[in-house]
Amino acid sequence: NLANTYGYFETDASGKRTVQYNTAAGTNDKTYTIKVYETGMKKAAVETAAEVDIHGNDYDSVKVKVEKGAVTISASGDGSYYIGDEITLSGTNTDSDQIFLFITGPNLLTNGEDLKQLPNHIAAPGDNPVSVKTDNTWEYKWSTSGCGLDTGAYTIYATSDSVDKSSLTKVEYATVSVNLKQPFLSAVPSG
Repeated sequence: NLANTYGYFETDASGKRTVQYNTAAGTNDKTYTIKVYETGMKKAAVETAAEVDIHGNDYDSVKVKVEKGAVTISASGDGSYYIGDEITLSGTNTDSDQIFLFITGPNLLTNGEDLKQLPNHIAAPGDNPVSVKTDNTWEYKWSTSGCGLDTGAYTIYATSDSVDKSSLTKVEYATVSVNLKQPFLSAVPSG
């Protein structure tokens, strides 16, 4: 919780100091005001925030907005694929540094199966996350060859933590629909 926190910081010779505040899952998504006051006091003399006399001293402030993280997912192509195609799943995640993928659809468990474990029918949540890059993007190339799925419509879930379909309210998530078709071969006789 960032509310009403304080600290004493000495500046360097140029009058600057970098201070980092880290957010966590429990940090409220709202705008915070960070104020900096010149105290004229030495660190050893400051025991509590109440002891810092700020009246009449120079100060400055900045507003910092903390926003709730989000997850996105998209699939390469038009959403319709032949079994055997490679589908590139990609998106963003500003909520965590990992993406968990599971799939629902015909002949799969109701609460989803770990996409990366197909054709084994391993119930979601899986423990094979995709790493999120430093620019908050992620990508996974899914080869549908040998995936063990039937033709039909499937929903792929990208979640910010390891959950199944029954626990989606606990995490940030996004979905994309894919339609798998049976590949075919046709031949026409020449002359």
